[in-house]
Amino acid sequence: MKLLLVSENEELRGLLAFHLRPVGVDIVRYLQPVKAMDNIDEVDPELVLFSAADFPRHWKPFVKLLRERKSREECVIVLLRGPVFPFEEAAKAQFLGVNGVVEENLADPRVFSILEEILLRYGLIKEGRVTRRYIPHEYDEIEFILTHPDTLQLVTGHLSDVSLTGVCFVPEVPSMISGLPDGAAIPTCSLKIGGEFLSISARVVRNGNALALQFTRLPAESAEVITKYLDQRSARALDHLRESVG
Repeated sequence: MKLLLVSENEELRGLLAFHLRPVGVDIVRYLQPVKAMDNIDEVDPELVLFSAADFPRHWKPFVKLLRERKSREECVIVLLRGPVFPFEEAAKAQFLGVNGVVEENLADPRVFSILEEILLRYGLIKEGRVTRRYIPHEYDEIEFILTHPDTLQLVTGHLSDVSLTGVCFVPEVPSMISGLPDGAAIPTCSLKIGGEFLSISARVVRNGNALALQFTRLPAESAEVITKYLDQRSARALDHLRESVG
């Protein structure tokens, strides 16, 4: 699947690549909406993410042009909005054939999950995909430690989300990982999940307020442990509720 991203945010491309490339999504990014319009036939996207926050006056002619070529089912268009998006703009988006509007802050797992639901609704990704992310709760037994590849220091912190393709890691001391460049290999990581200790290798996809890591070595038995634990989240939530009211 080909995704056309029209945004000035460089980090956004890395974030989308981290979550969507493992399921076969090819990302083409344009910084200029006019150039994206000129090349729309050449790119021939199945999914468009257009930043209405960056280009508030360009998204309407872009959507109109694309809808003259492709229907809502042939190409899904999602607008990325800023903190303010008036009702009138939302009404115009619906009239022009936009499939969905989400906040631009896709680094927030709750926001990204809304985008995922849109992609699921239109069949662009499947429910059983390996990238389905899980946001740990207080009743989960999930911990993560990595060894800095240069200093060999142990870096502790917590996970803001976890999946079979990687994790988003928030270090207790951000300065310990501040120098890690995108693409850096992290050969030694330890994931404790449900009482099991898993040895994992990863690489840096994005280093910002949190460290987005993609697994480069995940043995089949480790993947099975992760899957089984995440699949039991409903039972853990119910047990936690019973304990809190008991």
